[in-house]
Amino acid sequence: ATASPPINWGDPRTLDRLWWVVSGDPYRRYLFALPVAYLPQRLAAWLRLLGGQFGLVGTGVTAWGAAALWSEDRPLLVATGATAALVSAFALGYDTTDSYLYLIPAVVCAALWLGTGIDALLGAVAHRSQKAALALGALAVAFALPGAALRWPMMDLSGDRTAEEFGRTVLAQAPPEAVVVTRADGHTFALWYLQQTEGLRPDVTVVDADLVGQPWYNADLDQRLGASAAVLAALAAGEPEQGWVADQLGRPVCHIDGTDARMDCTRPGG
Repeated sequence: ATASPPINWGDPRTLDRLWWVVSGDPYRRYLFALPVAYLPQRLAAWLRLLGGQFGLVGTGVTAWGAAALWSEDRPLLVATGATAALVSAFALGYDTTDSYLYLIPAVVCAALWLGTGIDALLGAVAHRSQKAALALGALAVAFALPGAALRWPMMDLSGDRTAEEFGRTVLAQAPPEAVVVTRADGHTFALWYLQQTEGLRPDVTVVDADLVGQPWYNADLDQRLGASAAVLAALAAGEPEQGWVADQLGRPVCHIDGTDARMDCTRPGG
């Protein structure tokens, strides 16, 4: 932080700013903020996600594995069960559209139960017939392969250039010395990446409207734009004050419109 990097998140030079970063202060407002009316919908989505990961048969084997752990390794079941429950409660109440990502640790715990269930099932069958156990093991692997094959294209993002294409289009369209206002993390980070790693359009200043108002961010923008808090607040607010903002900054002000790369730009004196 003291080296003043181009993107100095939180500018944690002091203890209070360091705490702001490590405690996730800007995200606390989302914690358990989901309206109660939406909880049943979230819970149903969580159950569909679990079923989609393991399938009907796999979910049954997962439950069997949890039951087997109760007898074989109760502390492990309690630890993984508590982890899954706490993570699920956090994700269910976290008021963002991508909160399901926080369910990954819960799915990992369920995968452990699934493995335990398969082991218990194979062990029970092996007592009667080793050949049957081997056949069942091969069937379990064969059962998992189609799901892996179907999901691989969805997980392989090596050819996805959406963010890069968006950022390049925005920077190519931006007027000289423009101030580009973003309202989505994906937009902000794509533009920052292209500017800081590939050196594209260093004359353009990207302003994240959701960060305006944070003391560290306002101080950074003041250094780069020479803008007062009032100008920054009007910049983040959008219409109808953008003509005044552009005049105050002496630079074009552009707002990204929606999810595509279209921009609404206002020039000084325009």
